[in-house]
Amino acid sequence: MNSKAPRTYFYLPKVYCDSEEDLLPFLDRYFTGEWSFSDLWEWHVQSHPSLKSDGLFAWIVQPYLYLKSRGLPCELTPEIKPEGIIVCAGKFVDQEIRPGKACVFIVAKGDGPAIKYAQIHLVGNAHEDLIRRSSRTWKNKFIPHFPHPGLMPRDLSHGDRLQNIAYMGLDTNLAPELRTEGWRKKLGELGFRWKIVDRDRWHDYTDIDAIVAVRSFDSRTYTWKPASKLFNAWLAGTPAILGAESSFQSERKSALDYIEVKSPEAIIEALITLRNDQKLRQKMVENGLVRSKYIQPEAVVDRWEEFIRSEVYNYYDQWSSMSQLKRRLFMLKREFDIEIRKPIRANIIQLKGKLKGKVKRALSLSK
Repeated sequence: MNSKAPRTYFYLPKVYCDSEEDLLPFLDRYFTGEWSFSDLWEWHVQSHPSLKSDGLFAWIVQPYLYLKSRGLPCELTPEIKPEGIIVCAGKFVDQEIRPGKACVFIVAKGDGPAIKYAQIHLVGNAHEDLIRRSSRTWKNKFIPHFPHPGLMPRDLSHGDRLQNIAYMGLDTNLAPELRTEGWRKKLGELGFRWKIVDRDRWHDYTDIDAIVAVRSFDSRTYTWKPASKLFNAWLAGTPAILGAESSFQSERKSALDYIEVKSPEAIIEALITLRNDQKLRQKMVENGLVRSKYIQPEAVVDRWEEFIRSEVYNYYDQWSSMSQLKRRLFMLKREFDIEIRKPIRANIIQLKGKLKGKVKRALSLSK
């Protein structure tokens, strides 16, 4: 590797930087210790109400602040630099953007599509489709999300109470069955208080006894979604009742990690079980605190720093010393994979789904 490390840029697009208040003075307040991450989160929410996703804060602002504090040569930029290491969110870059000889794109994929010519993709779910693709064509890295900034754990003075049940997220990402007044009333009749927490309070678990997070009750596994709600619950000391999502399942090592549910009735059953079994709740809380060690902010920063210093710097040297022909072959392989192989894979998956459905119907008729 070159003796001088290439500069790393964290790209914040115009949609973020055009806030009424300039970002940089607020970041300076963090570096001087005047502001905490909780303060920055509140500023982010208030200044960017139109952003439906907080991916820019999770994948760009947070790693930049942590890595900058550790001395990694990096900076925020409102424009795509022509050289260096560029970390960006996939939703906010041109799908056809091409890296030059002295540029490596690291794309945080999130909910968006793969960027055709980006050399490296970051994913927050170990089951993400990109992870399963050929490593010769796609270089990908799984790094867990940072926990919610400024997270405030459950207040221990509430003791063994199990009454306040919450969903911490956008209501559009919650199963429709759990958004109704009927659901709230049903839980109320059983002695539970159900609430969907506003975005500016997603860090505050002080009065929450358990969380519920289910996107749907069908067979979708959401391979592009991270396990953030599970991580936050562990850190907050609250039991979690979650849907059958791949990100949660990949983190599960025991039944104490969380309770998986596949129907509203199963949620109610889980809540009643937790309320009646104080020892189980305590075991889940204690287990969560142990499991959360590897997703504490410092542990996640360790993974980011190791990734950039050990993997990305070496790849940057390889890419910048690569011949023009090899770089062109890289582009052609990506084009082939996106434009030809991907549609074929999609058709095969669709065909398998149809065949599976027909087999199920045939079996049900034969009973």
